[in-house]
Amino acid sequence: MPDKQNVQDKLKALLDSYRSQLPQRLDEIEILWQSVCDQGKMERDGKELYRLVHSIAGSGASFGFSDLSKTAKEFEMGLKVYCESGKAFDKLAQDQLEGARSLFYASIKKIESEE
Repeated sequence: MPDKQNVQDKLKALLDSYRSQLPQRLDEIEILWQSVCDQGKMERDGKELYRLVHSIAGSGASFGFSDLSKTAKEFEMGLKVYCESGKAFDKLAQDQLEGARSLFYASIKKIESEE
């Protein structure tokens, strides 16, 4: 049976790994966001953007980052509307999602600053 300290060390290592990957994931999300905004449609890059945000929405709370999960979920739900509907991702759509996107980014930046 593994000792309690060994399990805690492994959990801490997983948490540290998750936290350390957030800046790179945010960079990927920002590149995809800019691509989608430039193209004005959600096609391939939009679906990848949605997938990445969805992944963080699902995993954040598992690592103790409930605020991150919450803000990611809000951003994800806005993206989902455009992914599923095929609606143009025009300036109005971008403006509608800007608040959720900003809160999501701020959640990641807060976690980065806590390291």
